[in-house]
Amino acid sequence: MLVHGPRSSGVLCPIFALPQGEGIGDLGPTAFRFIDRLHEAGFRTWALLPYSPIDHPYCPYSSISSFGIEPLFISLELLVKADLLTFNQDHIHNGKTVVYDEVVAFKKPLLTEAAFRFLAQANHPWRHDYQQFITRHSWVADLALFVTLKNHFNGLPFWEWPQPYRDRTPETLQQFELQHQTAIAQQQVLQYFAHRQWRDVHRYAQSKGIATFGDLPLYVAADSLDVWCHANDFQLDANKRVIDVAGVPPDAFSDTGQKWGNPLYDWEAMQKNGFSFWKKRLAYQHEQFDLLRIDHFLGLHRYWAIPAGNETATEGAYRPGPGMAFFESMQNHFGTLPWVLEDLGAVTPESESLKAMIGLPGMSVLQFGWDNPDTNPHHPNNHLKNGVCYLGTHDNETWNQWWAQQSSDVHAQVRDHLDPTTNHLREIGLHLGLSSSCQLSIIPLADLCGLGEAGRINVPGVAEGNWKWRCTAAALDQLDASHLAQLNLFYQRTPPKTTRSIMNLGFPVAPPLSNVSRTEWVQANELAHNYAWTWDKSTEALFEKMSPEHWRRERNPIKMLKERQPEQIAAFRSQISHCHEKLQATLNGVHFNVIQKDSVAYFCAEFGLVESFPIYSGGLGILAGDTLKEASDQNHNTVGIGLLYQRGYFRQQLLLDGTQIALSDQERPTDVGLQNFIDPKTKKSLRLSIPYADSHIHFTAWLAMVGRTPLFLLDSNVPENPPHLRAITDHLYVPDREVRLAQEILLGIGGVMLLTHLQINVSTYHLNEGHSAFLLLERLQKALAQGMNMAEARAHITKNTVFTIHTPVPAGNEKFHAPQMHHALSSYFQQCALPEEEIMKLGIGVEGNPELFDLTAFAIRHSAAVNGVSLLHGKTATETWQEVYGQEIPGITNGVHEGTWTGSAFMNLLEQKGPISPQTLWQAHQEQKAETLQEIEARLYEHYCRERAPMERLTTVRKAHLQDALVIGFARRFATYKRATLIFKDLQRLEKLLKNPDRPVALVFAGKAHPADIPGQELIRTISSLAHDPHWNDHILFIEDYNVRLGQRLVQGVDLWLNTPQRPLEASGTSGMKAAINGIPNCSILDGWWDEGFNDENGWAIKHATPHNDDHDHEDLLSQLENDIVPTFFDRNAEGLPLAYLKKMNHAFESGRAHFLSSRMHQEYQALYRAHR
Repeated sequence: MLVHGPRSSGVLCPIFALPQGEGIGDLGPTAFRFIDRLHEAGFRTWALLPYSPIDHPYCPYSSISSFGIEPLFISLELLVKADLLTFNQDHIHNGKTVVYDEVVAFKKPLLTEAAFRFLAQANHPWRHDYQQFITRHSWVADLALFVTLKNHFNGLPFWEWPQPYRDRTPETLQQFELQHQTAIAQQQVLQYFAHRQWRDVHRYAQSKGIATFGDLPLYVAADSLDVWCHANDFQLDANKRVIDVAGVPPDAFSDTGQKWGNPLYDWEAMQKNGFSFWKKRLAYQHEQFDLLRIDHFLGLHRYWAIPAGNETATEGAYRPGPGMAFFESMQNHFGTLPWVLEDLGAVTPESESLKAMIGLPGMSVLQFGWDNPDTNPHHPNNHLKNGVCYLGTHDNETWNQWWAQQSSDVHAQVRDHLDPTTNHLREIGLHLGLSSSCQLSIIPLADLCGLGEAGRINVPGVAEGNWKWRCTAAALDQLDASHLAQLNLFYQRTPPKTTRSIMNLGFPVAPPLSNVSRTEWVQANELAHNYAWTWDKSTEALFEKMSPEHWRRERNPIKMLKERQPEQIAAFRSQISHCHEKLQATLNGVHFNVIQKDSVAYFCAEFGLVESFPIYSGGLGILAGDTLKEASDQNHNTVGIGLLYQRGYFRQQLLLDGTQIALSDQERPTDVGLQNFIDPKTKKSLRLSIPYADSHIHFTAWLAMVGRTPLFLLDSNVPENPPHLRAITDHLYVPDREVRLAQEILLGIGGVMLLTHLQINVSTYHLNEGHSAFLLLERLQKALAQGMNMAEARAHITKNTVFTIHTPVPAGNEKFHAPQMHHALSSYFQQCALPEEEIMKLGIGVEGNPELFDLTAFAIRHSAAVNGVSLLHGKTATETWQEVYGQEIPGITNGVHEGTWTGSAFMNLLEQKGPISPQTLWQAHQEQKAETLQEIEARLYEHYCRERAPMERLTTVRKAHLQDALVIGFARRFATYKRATLIFKDLQRLEKLLKNPDRPVALVFAGKAHPADIPGQELIRTISSLAHDPHWNDHILFIEDYNVRLGQRLVQGVDLWLNTPQRPLEASGTSGMKAAINGIPNCSILDGWWDEGFNDENGWAIKHATPHNDDHDHEDLLSQLENDIVPTFFDRNAEGLPLAYLKKMNHAFESGRAHFLSSRMHQEYQALYRAHR
């Protein structure tokens, strides 16, 4: 396959060869300097050797683990800056070679000291990040244990350990872990240090447009964590010793071949388990690098097996490898494979055929290219565009060394390919490498420096003296970056300034292994790339049927389709066609010029569409997502404006003690259905910029289609920005106030810039909460630029601005200190001729503090219509903001999107004519309740397995018996005012209620607390601890990682929805509405929507005390549960139906649908928009 991206070039330099450091190259400042030099010289790739943990003789291709980084590469200088270490850098000499014994003796005690200090500092700034790291990467604990055992047994190979340790007897290992907790923890910390430093280096490289090109050995070491943990995947005897070992027969590198000594894979066993070890291994490598070289690809076709006792590789035999089955499995699992195949050695027609079928690029090494030029694949005339050219590899001599040994005939052949004026030996090599027709050209750093034998990295077949060469700081500084950049430009390898993704960097990628009917493929992908599937039941059911396993794990149809075989997709031909016709009917009439004419611009800091696209945190984002979906249903021109958070909001994991761990994942935008917006004017990726501080925030925009509604997401993660500005759109709701301010500047000002650039005529600007209030600044400056004075400009922008408040008290509104505002926006004010002092006065809040800029106050002063999100909230907002707004603030009560939140069984009820019978209602509810309990079981099982819970916990995950219990749901953000623990104030009384064998009751909790909200996390810990106490088994459950999917299951399938906020702090509370439209009664404080929604027949109202009193509210809640709710639920007729409870359910269903759907909310906002255009 030919690659159509731009040509590029890179430099090969292992980490140990970087200059400075402490006797060995490391991940400190010099790594960043090296990246700068690559960038200055026009290179776009840093090719590395494996950097995993090593042991004597320090060969990177014989690591003790496929996972992890060698701790010797940790920068001590950076540990000093982190207050984890003090030492005298003069204690070790930085020479031209690595003296490993000296480096180990010097660095390892200091690294151990730093790890010890870190573990002793419970409040170190890195602790939270460390906890996330070890939680996310299960291999860290295994590697730490393996290294500690190696040290304990004085370096013996694991097969010589006592049998219980060799064979991983659980009781023995658990006892060892208990006895060596500190040593194991220190090894975990060292891996964290190394990965933290590499992460920073990697991100910096990406910010400079430099891709990292990793190197994965085909084989692993015999004495390694890999073999110890996965012995069944290798050819071993009963004592875990190798039988035959890996290598290659005699070749260009060695007359006696190479006996590597690695254990051979049991490919038959691996294929039976789906190559699970390889998938884990590659997933880790993909996380570390942008591109990956697969070493010794030929071993996947056939491998050379050498008897373990032989001294050389001359005697051995070829055996078949897994071949195409391996690549098909990997591509089905990962999708696109960013790999380069090292296909050097004994190439056969069969191996060439396999490589051609795969479509991945191979390698050409120029030092091998000068015999048989007509057929030699390494000769420049025979290079393939879909390939990578190496001037030499780490196993080759340096260019200077090789040239000195060649004949005059070879010299003449080489010169025939170059300009005759090129005479300098280094220049000959550079011109030869960069002129290759291969898409990517790699030059070893030693050859850039013009070194001879001293720069050689490895001599194959020689056990000692390798992997020692280091570049000096002087040599790196003396590289003529300007000249190298000119060479890259001359050979068309200079990167365009607008590219950033690997797909655009010209790196070879694999094509699909098979073809599928283009019509079916296109239709299935169009369905997957429009979020209409999130509320179209038939399309979601189609995707779930295609891959139930994927759908259970991750509701992402784009990734799912990449995992499917052609015949698996073709099997759903008719369903795909049917669903596609429905989508086309939805999209009928949607054209960009229609949107341009007249649209509502709906701004929000978060949008909740589905859990696999986590750019939302809670109710605000879910409401925004429902609003876009409803706009699509109503065929109303609406444009959503938000931010693309690269890592989104956090994913929650809970330890068994209830400690919340916040994890973040980074998705490729294209994997979540986004399209990078192409500027209609330039036909390139859109770029706009905002003056910010002493620089500019450059940004692009991504498009997501929500039915017929476009959602534009702004993204600062572009190469034009320095790292700290690229990171603006990393996370949602960061605690750092400077980053938060930058986010909201980008959202507001950048959003208006985008709409202007796209020539979208906005009829009404709708600010959903105050985060986007800076859009008013951009609109002001545009009005002033048209010749209006300040008063006229303010009136002009106010007339078509609608502002929805979501917070009930002033403390909940976004405010920034005046110095922060000046630092961030002074250059913008100056360039746009905006009066900074007057603007600041317009942002003074109800407290009257001129040093605080209140976004809510600023938005209110420039909005023609302001509303709360429930009738009660309107009254609360009026009390707070009437002085600023000058009139009463009405409430437009939130609504929920019917298609998203109504369960399938209840949607079917809507198709029935006439009244719904009690039996039919109960049957629909029981059907959805069973689905909810299945979801709870699956999540509990995953939670307990991951946390290695005792076996007795795993035996309790089945919850089918709760089908007959009263299941009470409580799921929402864990803020303290929501009082999640109110029901637990009297545990003895609660126990009698919950554990009555004739009337069992279960409490199901779910929710997240912001990582900075310590009190909220303590509430989670309290309830989770009760849930894990066997005393409360089956009666108190806490389900981790509350998201859209879990929310849907709970509001569709519990029996009662509980809400206990402190009135009037709940502005709306839409989760109760979602329960109601599924026929589930609420039991709630009369706050938010329930204050107007409760009608005595559709649920229960907890009588709140004024002023609030937890004891009073708890008493009323328990009394109603004991005396009314529980008895009513268990009061059954002869047919087993709870008729009185079903009456409540029916009223909940009817009142919820009548008053609290987003269709009603949308109509109310439409009236507001028409009045304020």
